[in-house]
Amino acid sequence: MKILTVKETADVLKVKPQWVYRMMRNDGLPCIRLGRQVRVDEDSLKTWLTAHRCQN
Repeated sequence: MKILTVKETADVLKVKPQWVYRMMRNDGLPCIRLGRQVRVDEDSLKTWLTAHRCQN
């Protein structure tokens, strides 16, 4: 299991950290709260991405 910071998550997804925070609030991006800090489990991120990919 690998735990990512918001910045690391944003880097993986090639988006801004603000987008990651917005997805956590509005779209159910799975996160782990450690006091005031937020982390993302890499395996949960992969599952979330699979569930939210475009259906073209």
